Amino acid sequence: MLWYNIKRIKQKKIGIINKGGRKVEKIRIMKKAIKGITLLSLVVTIIVLLILAGVAINFSIGDGGILKRAEDAATKYEEASIKEVIDIYKLNEAMGGEETLKEYLIENGIISEEEIEEEGLIKLSENIYGISTYEELKYLSESVNKGEEYSGKTIYVLNDIDCKAEYNEETGELISGENFEPIGSSNTSI
Repeated sequence: MLWYNIKRIKQKKIGIINKGGRKVEKIRIMKKAIKGITLLSLVVTIIVLLILAGVAINFSIGDGGILKRAEDAATKYEEASIKEVIDIYKLNEAMGGEETLKEYLIENGIISEEEIEEEGLIKLSENIYGISTYEELKYLSESVNKGEEYSGKTIYVLNDIDCKAEYNEETGELISGENFEPIGSSNTSI
């Protein structure tokens, strides 16, 4: 009978056991309370993980994030490499080198023949451009005069450019060819 009562009390989650005339109470945590604490800790953990994920994503992808800084560093490295090749060309030219900057850049793999054949400016990198033909020079003049901004950009003339125009030395009048529109004016800047 005593065993039956203890068993019944244990089913109610509180057990009273009589040992040597002394009563010892054993209190068990209810199953519902255990489930509630587990669910609460799970929700808190998920919220903390979401906050950490948001911070990590912002740190990686944001404006000052790792990916943007790596992209900027790669651009700066590429531009420094191109400028170094151009500086070496200038030294070769000063020592009597015969080739043009265009030929030197092709030889060193900075640009290809296909890039030169395209219309417009030759984009060597994000902020460095090249011009090798009269058409490219004319394109630059027209785009600057229409208001396109080139501040912060470096533009190299890759070889001698013939503007295909002849002027009367005394009067300055155009004899043949087309009149070249100067790049920029007092209202625009290159």
